Amino acid sequence: MMKKTVYICLALCFLALQNVKAEKKPWRTRVGYDLVDTGIYWELNSGVLTISGNGPMPSSYGPWDGHGAPGKDAVYKIVIEQGVTNVSADIFAKHRNLKSIILPTSITSIGNKAFSECKNLQSIVIPNSVSTIPKYAFSLCENLVSVTIPNSVTSIEEYAFLACGFTNITIPSSVVSIGYEAFSKGIKGGVITLSKLINVGNKEYAIVNEINQIPLGGSVVREEKKYGLKDVKGQWIIPLATDYSSMEYLVDNFVKVAVQNKYGIVTLDGKELVPPELDSIEKCGKGFLRYKLNGSWGVMNYQGKIIIDTDRGYTSIGDFKSFNKRFAYTMNGYKGECDATGRQISKIKVDTPRQSTSVASSSSSSSSASNSNSNNASTTGGTQTIVVEHQHQPVPVQEWHACIGCGGMGTMGCDFCGGSGTRYVGDNLRRCSRCNGRGIIPCNVCYGNKGQYVTVYK
Repeated sequence: MMKKTVYICLALCFLALQNVKAEKKPWRTRVGYDLVDTGIYWELNSGVLTISGNGPMPSSYGPWDGHGAPGKDAVYKIVIEQGVTNVSADIFAKHRNLKSIILPTSITSIGNKAFSECKNLQSIVIPNSVSTIPKYAFSLCENLVSVTIPNSVTSIEEYAFLACGFTNITIPSSVVSIGYEAFSKGIKGGVITLSKLINVGNKEYAIVNEINQIPLGGSVVREEKKYGLKDVKGQWIIPLATDYSSMEYLVDNFVKVAVQNKYGIVTLDGKELVPPELDSIEKCGKGFLRYKLNGSWGVMNYQGKIIIDTDRGYTSIGDFKSFNKRFAYTMNGYKGECDATGRQISKIKVDTPRQSTSVASSSSSSSSASNSNSNNASTTGGTQTIVVEHQHQPVPVQEWHACIGCGGMGTMGCDFCGGSGTRYVGDNLRRCSRCNGRGIIPCNVCYGNKGQYVTVYK
C-alpha cells in the first residue's frame, strides 16, 4: 500500500514539473542610469533560447550572455516568436553550439553579422518578409549546408555567406544585386542557380546556367558546350551556340572568346573587335590589352588599335606603369622600356654569357687547336670547348631631369581648395588646411625637388 502511495506521489510531482514553464525574463536596455523594459522577453530552457514580445529587438548584448548568465555556448536552438520585428546586428554572432534557427514573418530586417561565426549552424529559412541579407550576416558558418532565400529578398550584400559550407544555392528572381564575395570560398567550384540575370560582384565561384561576371551589366551564358551573351536587360546579344569553345569577361567593355585555343575579343554589344586568331590576350594596365601572336607580344588599346606590334619581336611585355607611363619589355637578349605609343625609351643588352659549345674534332683539328691559344680554346679527349665573354653595353647612367609631374616647377595646385587657398566649412569661408592658404602644395612626384634622377642608357 505504501509503495503504491509513493508511486502516485512521484507521478503527481512529475506532472507538476511538466506544467512548469521556464520563466520569461524582460530584455531591458539602459537609458541613462536606468534599466527600462523594451517589450521583448527571453527565456533559455534546455538549450532552446526563445525570444518573444512585440517590436524591435534591443541592440545591446543578449542578457543570456551577461554576468552570471548561462552564456552563448549554452544556446543550441533559437526560436523567435511572431511579433518581434528584427534581428539586431551581432546579436547571435559566435554562438558556437547553435544548430538551428526559427524566424517568424514579423521579422523585416536582419543586422550585419547577426549570425556570423555560428560554426555549427546547419540550416536557415529566411522569412518572406526580409528584403536584404546584409553584410557578413552568415559569414564563416562553415557547417551551414541549407539556405532558403524567399522572393522577398532583393539584394544580398557583400560577404553575406562568406566561407559557408553549402555547395548549391538557388537565388530567386527577386534578387537584383549580389555584393562582392557574397558567396566566396565556401561555394568555389559549386553551383549557383540564378532565376534571372543579375549583377554579381564576385568572380570566384562557378555559375552553371548564367555566368554573371560583367560589372557594367549583362552576362556570359553557358549551357553545356554552348556559349552566349546577354545584355543588362536579359536580351540575347549573341544567342547560345557552339561558335566559341569558351567565353569569359575580360575587362571594361570586352569579353574574351576562344575557338580551338585561339583568342579574340567581342564587345558587350556583340561586335567582334578582334577575331579569334591570337595565342593569348591579357589585361596589362588601365586602357591596355597585351596579346601574343606567333611567340611575340604586342599591345593594343581599348579601341583595338595596335600600339606595339608583334613585329618588334618582344618576348615579354610587362604591365603599364602609370607613374612613368611606360611598359617594360624583353627581346632577343635585350630588355628595356617603351612608352604608350610603342617608342623605345631604353634598351640594354642582358648581362648573360652565350652558351658554351662543344664540337667533335679530328686529330688534325685537335692539333690545330692546341697551337692556337688566342682562341681561348682547350682540348680534352677530342672535344673543343669555346667560351664567349659577357656583353656589357650600353651602361645605365643616372641623370637629373625636370619632374614630369610638375614640369620642373616643384609645386602643384591644391586640389582640396582648387588652388584658391580657401574653402567653405558650412557657410563660413576658411583658410585651406591642406595648403595653409597658399593654393599650392609640393609635387607628389618629386616632393618639391623640381626634378628627379632618371636612369638612361649610354
